[in-house]
Amino acid sequence: MNFKKFLLCRFPKCAVCIVLCFFAYTNASSQQIENVDFSLEGNTLVVTYDLVNCPAKSFYNIELTFIDRSNKIIIPSSIDGDIKKVYPGTGKKIVWKYTNDAYVGDIETDLKASVKILESFSTQIKGGPQNAILSMILPGWGDHYVNKVKKTTPYLVSLLYLGAAGYGLYQKMESDKYYKLYLDATNQTEMDNQYALASEANKNFVTYAGAAALVWVIDVISVISKGSKNAREIKKRNGLASSFSNIKPVFTLARNNQPAQFGIIKRF
Repeated sequence: MNFKKFLLCRFPKCAVCIVLCFFAYTNASSQQIENVDFSLEGNTLVVTYDLVNCPAKSFYNIELTFIDRSNKIIIPSSIDGDIKKVYPGTGKKIVWKYTNDAYVGDIETDLKASVKILESFSTQIKGGPQNAILSMILPGWGDHYVNKVKKTTPYLVSLLYLGAAGYGLYQKMESDKYYKLYLDATNQTEMDNQYALASEANKNFVTYAGAAALVWVIDVISVISKGSKNAREIKKRNGLASSFSNIKPVFTLARNNQPAQFGIIKRF
């Protein structure tokens, strides 16, 4: 009984479909290094390889080692080329200046090159600096569209801002309430007590409103900085000026007794 028939006998069809799709995805997305070769060019050893069958939007750090006839592993240090942040493709090249590493031996006959993937990274680039407009509306919102790694940070920023702003607003309402009681007081003791309470609540309002404003400013600046970095990465990768058309400001002039209007359009 082959594996597929075994699954059909043991599991529901929907589960089999999921398992088979998982195997197909795993096989399709397993990156490979092929056609590893090397040749001497003067005092350098040039290693070529192909990095193929890789997931979309990914890049890799590569490790180069050599094995001699005694199975001793040699890790070259004087190397450059396609080592760090290597994008998938063919004809990748690593140059080893073996004379700088004081290697003694016959390069062409004594060594076997080994090229491996050391680390893999996602190259998905998020949005640009225009997303700062979203953070102006709600801190953390724009950060969600420019942040590639810290997925929880935008939510924490929003909660921090809303918490500080909400409590500050509550303290402002309390301050106004106590100040009204102060104005309505009929004796000095009551006036002093209500004024003290109003002053304390107002201090809390200023403190938490200031904290909310600080979160707002920092997040807007952070989104502009991260978004600008994303734009530079896209420009560097594509060799073209990046264009983030997923968010656009809209402005309508006042006319026919209608006030001027400003808004934004965000494409999801």
